[in-house]
Amino acid sequence: MTIRSAFAALLLATPAALSAGSAMAEPVAFEHARLIDGTGALAQPDATVVIDNGTIISVGIPAPAEVRHVDLTGKTLMPALISDHVHVGLVKGTGASRDNYTRANILAALKQYSDYGVLTVTALGLNRSPLFDTLRQEQHDGRNPGADLYGVDQGIGAPDGVPPAAMVKGVGPDQVFRPTTPEEARKDVDQMIAEHTDLVKLWVDDFRNDVPDGKTYPMLPPAIYQAVIDEAHQHGTRVAVHIHDLAVAKAIVASKADILAHGVRDQPVDHDLIAAMLRQGTWYIATLDLDEANYLYAEQPELLSNPFVLTGIDPALRREFTDPKWRAETMAKPLTKASHYALSVNQKNLEGSKNSLV
Repeated sequence: MTIRSAFAALLLATPAALSAGSAMAEPVAFEHARLIDGTGALAQPDATVVIDNGTIISVGIPAPAEVRHVDLTGKTLMPALISDHVHVGLVKGTGASRDNYTRANILAALKQYSDYGVLTVTALGLNRSPLFDTLRQEQHDGRNPGADLYGVDQGIGAPDGVPPAAMVKGVGPDQVFRPTTPEEARKDVDQMIAEHTDLVKLWVDDFRNDVPDGKTYPMLPPAIYQAVIDEAHQHGTRVAVHIHDLAVAKAIVASKADILAHGVRDQPVDHDLIAAMLRQGTWYIATLDLDEANYLYAEQPELLSNPFVLTGIDPALRREFTDPKWRAETMAKPLTKASHYALSVNQKNLEGSKNSLV
């Protein structure tokens, strides 16, 4: 990331500043901001950034008098954020359903991402063609407001397995393939490639989530997920895999998958996994918020009064989160305790992976 190309958005800036930054009809100097430059360096206080025609032309030096000046005192200026693991068009209000997979709902989500400073997202599966393919190209071309969109057209899971049908009401074969043979799996990959998918997604997890006596789902056997990985690689396409447990992560990396799309959450990662990831350049997306989301608002209802949250939360979801009965039931669920454990392990594993240069 270079300083001249990194800044694509202003996060937590004033509406006037955002307007000035997007129009770019004249050079604009954003002054007196707290600057996070995206290089890992400490934030710079009282910084000035000058942008001309969408390009950063100077940082840290006094701005020329003839440019437009925008005062960002008390605000933070930073590069746009990227989320490498999202899903779009599944949730509306308090429910997840295939009926929510509409153009309007997806565009609303992409607009909300950009409102919060996230300008690029990767939707890892459960998408429906041709709508997903059409919107992806439109976002690449800048035809709609909101974040740019990349992702996986459908994805591949086990029959009667993850992602479970109960998780997204009405989810069907046009959103997730469930092959029973390696040959079927290869054909499913070929279909996604024909739809110009950016990646191929696999779910390899029993979904017990370390809940004692929790329900388990069938997992894809190695013969099928290895066929998927091989077929995708023959087309030059990378494979992202939903995992939870260390043993599965090791098997997936040994099968040459490119991306672990979640962190290992059942136990500490070991040297063997880290060494294998380093050898083949495996990417690691920890998704720390995934497990925390299972209990966060039940434990910290005061967050629901925070303007940062209120701006984006659906009113129906806020009503559910503020319901004392919902909070009590959530706190009593075995999944809540398991999610606390998963987050703790995930954080430690992420730190260990980072220190090992993964």
